[in-house]
Amino acid sequence: MLFVGFNAEEPLWKKGEFDKMNENATLFGNPWADSPSKTGNAPFDQPFHLVLNVAVGSRIGWFPDNMGNKPWLDDAKNAQWTFWDAANDWLPTWGEGDSRGMTVRSVKMWRKGAC
Repeated sequence: MLFVGFNAEEPLWKKGEFDKMNENATLFGNPWADSPSKTGNAPFDQPFHLVLNVAVGSRIGWFPDNMGNKPWLDDAKNAQWTFWDAANDWLPTWGEGDSRGMTVRSVKMWRKGAC
């Protein structure tokens, strides 16, 4: 179980260290910088949908170019196709059947005061 407390002095943007992340040498901007939230929990201080996604690859610097046999370059216009063309190299490393990918056994969310 994971519990993340909210703290107005350490908003989630900073807690997640998004303020240190960049794409192509440009720091990400905080989309909630102007939020009227006084609790530090923007954007989760309003109704939202939870989406679970298992994505592979990246073009935003998460995996540096030319390291670890990465088959694509971030700046390439065909990065996704280069990744897919290398499937014979990376797909066998994912395991077989239920051992492949990520299995989500449960997700629970509560509304404060509604338990």
